[in-house]
Amino acid sequence: MKLDSELDHGPILTQLPANIPAEHWPVSGSILDEGLAHQGGALLAKVIPDWIAGNITPTEQDHSSATFCTKIDKSMSELIIDPDNLPTGVTALEYLCKIRAFDGWPETFFMHNGKRIKIKNANLSADNTLIITRIIPEGKNEMDWNQYFK
Repeated sequence: MKLDSELDHGPILTQLPANIPAEHWPVSGSILDEGLAHQGGALLAKVIPDWIAGNITPTEQDHSSATFCTKIDKSMSELIIDPDNLPTGVTALEYLCKIRAFDGWPETFFMHNGKRIKIKNANLSADNTLIITRIIPEGKNEMDWNQYFK
């Protein structure tokens, strides 16, 4: 994208769809970051010579279809979880997507007995119940969910 005075606004020089394998869905933030960095770096190396040679005509973005996103802060990654009654159905999927999206930073967490517990790994069961497998309780090392809550 060619830079202009607004954020993520300038004309597009080239674009490429992100390739996210189905087995990584919903994709974690760290996998997405790494994949986009590699794909973006390769695309940049390919485009720079064409741009310098004048072989690329920038294309204006369709600003009417643009979406707005606020800056991410840690408060967005908090979940309301009862360890004895983990969510099911649509809520479980929404929580899993949030856990995966905030993987790396700021890391998803919930509060339990006044302690912050970071969620390191989670999945969905066959009946669409959220299964949290790895956590980091405040002041402790990473451990199995069952090691802490059973």
